[in-house]
Amino acid sequence: MLYPTIQQRRITRLSSILLIATLSIIFIAYICFIWSRFFAQRSFSRAKASFSRVRYISKDMVVAKSLSYQKGLRLLKESSRLAPYDAKPNFIYAEVILNICEDPVLQSSFDLREFAGQGDGQSGFYYLAKENYTQAVLKEPTNPIYHQRLGYVYDKILDTEDAERELANAVLLDPQNIRIRIYLSQYFLNKNKDDIARAHLDKVISLYRSGGGCGLESELSSLFKSVGREDLI
Repeated sequence: MLYPTIQQRRITRLSSILLIATLSIIFIAYICFIWSRFFAQRSFSRAKASFSRVRYISKDMVVAKSLSYQKGLRLLKESSRLAPYDAKPNFIYAEVILNICEDPVLQSSFDLREFAGQGDGQSGFYYLAKENYTQAVLKEPTNPIYHQRLGYVYDKILDTEDAERELANAVLLDPQNIRIRIYLSQYFLNKNKDDIARAHLDKVISLYRSGGGCGLESELSSLFKSVGREDLI
């Protein structure tokens, strides 16, 4: 047969159509792939740029906070100089120093040298806080919170004897202070002095049942959980 039959022509035409359709689908798929890669890369670049901006803003916020603390500390030093018998500037100064000390990001951006801190790194902050809590205690020796906070710092610099002396002074000055009792309970639990811790814990429970502890729910919950007294929460 020199000429293809009608059926053969139809098969040839159908094969051509299928080939063209297949090639078209492959081409469209390739174009879609290229476009998807382009938009994916574009989205990724935007995401990285956004992340960089967030990091930059966060860094600026830390620096601004650090500068704000530095300015506040300078004002407190001036206030202490102008009112040498007032314990509050020393106490607040020490509290601010502890806030900086216990925030690793803020601590890393804070230059302690201006404020005559003893030691390097975290220990320098604790020694500076200790100096100001000590001044606060000397100026107002009947304030139990000043003694408790000084005891806290002594413990941080591993001076257990002085820490426990100041904590004893704190509870002696205000035996009904539930905040101090909570701290003492946890402190002696951490030191494995269970009998002393139990005595303070019993007082905490007594004060709590009498309506004390308003605003200290988080501290009370943590303490009660640590001693297996979730029934009190």
